[in-house]
Amino acid sequence: MHPICFFLLFIPLVASAQSISLDEKTAADMRELDRKLLEAHEKLDAKLAMSTFTEKKDAFFILPGGQLMKGTEAMRKTWEDFFAALEWIHGDIKDISYFREGDGVIAVGCVFR
Repeated sequence: MHPICFFLLFIPLVASAQSISLDEKTAADMRELDRKLLEAHEKLDAKLAMSTFTEKKDAFFILPGGQLMKGTEAMRKTWEDFFAALEWIHGDIKDISYFREGDGVIAVGCVFR
């Protein structure tokens, strides 16, 4: 298995001036978004993948190679191009951490495929 590390900005949450830990409900919501994102990978579905992110214009996604995708349109195109190049993909999240930042949550973790 090869690890793929990723950084994701998920749904908007209550505003916060500093990074704080997540409550149980928010952590459970984030795990559900992770499950949904893995489902999007298995279905090669860019629309489903994008549904796990905020629709705010300042959304971002850091690709496994470290390239920063800024904005929902760039992110959408990245998912479409990524899935178009695949016949199939499967992954398992082995390690993930969530950080509340501002009005969102940042997830940092590794997926093994």
